[in-house]
Amino acid sequence: MRVALPPGLGPGTVGLVGRRSFQYAFSKKFENHRHMIALTVVFYNFCKSHKSLGGKTPAQAAGLTDYVWTARDLLALDPTWTDRIAA
Repeated sequence: MRVALPPGLGPGTVGLVGRRSFQYAFSKKFENHRHMIALTVVFYNFCKSHKSLGGKTPAQAAGLTDYVWTARDLLALDPTWTDRIAA
């Protein structure tokens, strides 16, 4: 299965991370960067509709889902966020 990566997150991105100091603005922990990239990839594929796909998301085009996800749907993947939303 091929999943589209957002612009700037291609195979060569790992080499560029050390050269761009602004990418370290939110955290200096590598684990946090991994989580942010994962969120970005999921948002790009499930939440962001694309004109070139006729207004569908890449996940819809691949048949992984039948609707455009909202931020609430994305955060519902993690039960700790679901508890925060309900409170």
